[in-house]
Amino acid sequence: MDFSALRKFPWNEEIYLARQGDTQAVRRTCATAEPIVDQFGKVSYFVGWLGKDEVRSIASLALVEFIMSYSGGVPDEEIPALIKQVIKCDLINSVHRMEYRRSKEDASSFTPDTGSPENSSGDTGSPSAPPYGEPEACLLQNAYAQTVQDAIQHLNRNEQTVIQSYYFRQETINEIAARLGCSPRFVRKTRRKALLRLRGLLDYHVS
Repeated sequence: MDFSALRKFPWNEEIYLARQGDTQAVRRTCATAEPIVDQFGKVSYFVGWLGKDEVRSIASLALVEFIMSYSGGVPDEEIPALIKQVIKCDLINSVHRMEYRRSKEDASSFTPDTGSPENSSGDTGSPSAPPYGEPEACLLQNAYAQTVQDAIQHLNRNEQTVIQSYYFRQETINEIAARLGCSPRFVRKTRRKALLRLRGLLDYHVS
């Protein structure tokens, strides 16, 4: 990715305005960062594990969370790389959770055929190192946790249960379905709806 144009954007000024309630600043910031979000949807490793829609959803939420939580102190020209690190950290952690779930489902024989961290190269956002190699990004990610938890409280009961069970307790779709007494299809549908609602809630808090 060519970061030259992104480095010229007045990130600190626009994020400050966004956090003050300027909805146009929110739109400008998200639109400018869109190439970074879009980039991760082309990384075969992430798409192989999570699916393209899930990758985009995770990346978009990470961007909104970054805007909400950023407190300044980073030069404008370095913010695109920081956003990229934060999103990458979120995606790597999501892959780790997926691996854990699949091991619980006794599906350890499955191996994504779309590549691995070692097979990705160049400036493609490929996860060639674990998230622990990016402490700044992970510390920022931890700072977002309370904001996300607050947004989850606005979901309905089933949506809260699905999101908390799937993302925080690493339960499988089948385990959640058994506990709720519903079909796995219902759980998947509820998870998708909850993610869309969360995205809207987080955007509301920013704007």
